[in-house]
Amino acid sequence: MKLYCDYGHINFKYAKGKTDIYGKTFHACYEIYLLLNGKVEFVNNHTRQLIRPYQLIVVPPGEYHQFIVLDEINNYERCVLNIFPELFEPDILKNALIGKEILRLPSSHRIIEHFLYLIERVSSANDADLKYILPAVGTDIIFSIKNHSDAQELPQGTLHSISVELMRYIDDHYTEALDLNTLSEKFHFSVSSICHIFKEDFGISIKKCILQKRINAAHMALQRGERPEAVCAAYGFSNYSTFYRAYKNHVGVPPSKYVPHK
Repeated sequence: MKLYCDYGHINFKYAKGKTDIYGKTFHACYEIYLLLNGKVEFVNNHTRQLIRPYQLIVVPPGEYHQFIVLDEINNYERCVLNIFPELFEPDILKNALIGKEILRLPSSHRIIEHFLYLIERVSSANDADLKYILPAVGTDIIFSIKNHSDAQELPQGTLHSISVELMRYIDDHYTEALDLNTLSEKFHFSVSSICHIFKEDFGISIKKCILQKRINAAHMALQRGERPEAVCAAYGFSNYSTFYRAYKNHVGVPPSKYVPHK
């Protein structure tokens, strides 16, 4: 079962059962993920952590993350609220959600009630109503998270320390000329070793991680109104044709889609 609604800078999805996996482990938005049922492992750039029903995860824009289902897929039930920074004035989301990486919530909590209400409304309300309901409820969820006192930093899980260091280095240097040989020399491991360890921990190759990180950053820049040619040069692509193909393959539209019409 799936429910979905999208109003530009905010969208909501409820799903039970089969996952939708497109290989996208970075997003240009804040992702607020609530597990309702199932056994799931959350992996981000510094931890691997088992999460339980009624735990809520906040993923900032551009951060690597995956949710790995560990038990029967038909039991897997979750909600995802995606909110783009453009919905609010600058830094509103950052100030509200900073430090709120994981929340443990009782089933009667206001945030849970909001998500359940969205499931009900998306399944029954018309588009004209949802256009106003979703931003209003989403805003209250954000500020309920801001005021929640049980936010926790996820502890270091079972990731190799070299994987965490590699991901941190990629986060800081993905716009530069970055390749496997450079990383191998930097961390004093063979290319095959760093590739194997990184893929084992994060489920994604180093090359694909760098590419997705660049495309995600480029996507956010294009949405801010920056020119495709400037974005290509700023985010580590060797030439425009390479950028064009990679961006269109990943996002589904050409970079020129975001060029304002004169």
